[in-house]
Amino acid sequence: MHTDMIEAILDAPLADRPWSPLFPALNRLAGGMRCMIRFAPSRMPQHDLILTNEDDSPSGLVQMYREEYCHKDPVSYEGLVPGNLYGFDDLIDRSTLSRSEFYQDFCKPFGMHHAFFSYLGRFDGVDAWLNGVRDRPFQPREWGDLKAAQPFVSTAARYFVRMQGLGRVANALGQACDHLGAGVVLVDSRGRIVDCNVEARDILIDAGIGVAHGGPLRLPSEGAGFLSDVLDNGNAHAAKRITAFECLGHPVHVVARRVEQSALRLATEPAAVIHLRREQHDIPADAIERIAAHFSLSQSEARLCLLLANGLSLVESADQMGLTVETARTYCKRAFAKTDTTRQSELIRLILNNMPLLTKTQH
Repeated sequence: MHTDMIEAILDAPLADRPWSPLFPALNRLAGGMRCMIRFAPSRMPQHDLILTNEDDSPSGLVQMYREEYCHKDPVSYEGLVPGNLYGFDDLIDRSTLSRSEFYQDFCKPFGMHHAFFSYLGRFDGVDAWLNGVRDRPFQPREWGDLKAAQPFVSTAARYFVRMQGLGRVANALGQACDHLGAGVVLVDSRGRIVDCNVEARDILIDAGIGVAHGGPLRLPSEGAGFLSDVLDNGNAHAAKRITAFECLGHPVHVVARRVEQSALRLATEPAAVIHLRREQHDIPADAIERIAAHFSLSQSEARLCLLLANGLSLVESADQMGLTVETARTYCKRAFAKTDTTRQSELIRLILNNMPLLTKTQH
């Protein structure tokens, strides 16, 4: 296959409309096709994602198939081997297909007389398929080209699934940090802002610090040398803390940690993560209510959990709640028992992972 064809396939998941470049690329191999790529979680196949070159075909074919013809489809798609290419004749007797209501009422009116089917594989629990249909038979050269493209489409599908998974995790954690009032800033190796969440932006703006994407993170007073020290001398296994500046009269605590970078060392790749927290941050009452109800915690236990998730130590949390450290430790142990966790890190991770879901249920 030509290099430009391979590049078009591998770049397809990264397009503004993901996968849209794939369909014209495939039609360069075998023209006149309506194509579809489908992703479905193996345990919940009904929650699938289907992408087509719908702009080039009658609208609503996928919906029509699902609502009226899926249960009439006589073709069995089970047992397809990844990397192989299958036609109608490989999966069902042609005469049986031609006599079926599915073919007569759905395939024939839209010129879907010939097809190829490919199971791309299972990636992180998600199954992926590719198929194309058209009105005329595939020639041997076209079939060979389509088969040669399958490994590259499979590789692109694997990347796509993993990117989708990473994106969901990052989005969930970002929502949790926003809700808990934790500011997070990512900076590159030169101290330039790669990204930040809403709370971090608010803290920095309130403190008169610029937050332009790609611009330098200029922490005032001791913070400037602190950030340089983290970038130059820090490691990915140790966090450094400092009370760097004031925001609306309240001290802002800064925790910074270097992150391990890829071998490529991309210019926009995060080199450090900076956590910002206002000292006088109050946990929202509705957040306490939701956590308490979800995990059957008392109000005090839920507030302690949220303070810990907000970056406070057990001693700091006890002080903010007006408790002794021993009482706070007792609340923490009760929370462990009720949430089936054994360490603060597990408890914090559980709280952060559930906050976005609990927030959604309230809207």
